[in-house]
Amino acid sequence: MNDLVHRLKVKEQSVQAHIQLLKEKNDELQALSDKLKEADRLKDQFLAILSHELRTPLTAILGYAELSLEGIYGPLTQKQTEIVTFIHSNGQKLLTLMEDLLDIAKIRAGTIEINIEPLDPYDLMADIRKYAENSVRAKSDVRFVEDIHAGLPGIRTDRVKLEQILTNLLSNAIKFTERGHVALSVTREGDSRVKFTVEDTGIGIAPAHLPKIFDPFVQLDAGVRRRYGGTGLGLTICKSLVDKLGGRIEVESIPGSGSRFSVWMPVDSRPAHDSSGGQAA
Repeated sequence: MNDLVHRLKVKEQSVQAHIQLLKEKNDELQALSDKLKEADRLKDQFLAILSHELRTPLTAILGYAELSLEGIYGPLTQKQTEIVTFIHSNGQKLLTLMEDLLDIAKIRAGTIEINIEPLDPYDLMADIRKYAENSVRAKSDVRFVEDIHAGLPGIRTDRVKLEQILTNLLSNAIKFTERGHVALSVTREGDSRVKFTVEDTGIGIAPAHLPKIFDPFVQLDAGVRRRYGGTGLGLTICKSLVDKLGGRIEVESIPGSGSRFSVWMPVDSRPAHDSSGGQAA
């Protein structure tokens, strides 16, 4: 009997020792987790500060380059025009990188501001059209086409964020399309949604990459990255913004044939007399 009691006591001591060890390991893991979270927060804060500080002088550089190209400071020679164009083009790429880093830091920190208000889709399309036509001009074998349906209802969204989403999708489509077209269509779907679709005849996306296409820093492969550049943040930002605007985004693609990104935004369902924007359906 005494032997049995002794063995039970040994077992109990062993269990207690294991419990204590597990508690210590759990405390260590919790402390490590806290440190990693703090490091992640500091990283995002650093990226936000860095992006802001770099964007301010970069915007000035781009502004002066644009004024030079417009001849504000006098005529440029052909060689000078090529140099200033090169400065502006690469400065714009760097600005896009800075804005992507700033946006992703804000999204991760939960500090991105959303301003929901009535919006007439036709007003937005005028600015989007100008952006697309200017962007596609550098590619002689690519044309921009649009199909904006009549009778679109007003929507409730953040105009700046929706414009960012659409210009980002168009920028990607133009970047990955060497010949053919980049198309933007806007249609009404039922009584509650307006659908924006960006379609291209570019390189397409392999089926294996589609499930992760909206994950941060995801690009198709190293060869594509070297050829086309980019951060791999654009689609992540699009998805995050669409979610915050109460919309939905989906992608379809065929390698070698092109891709189609569709974005649904909610219709402004308030009574017509209460809406300062939107067009009657």
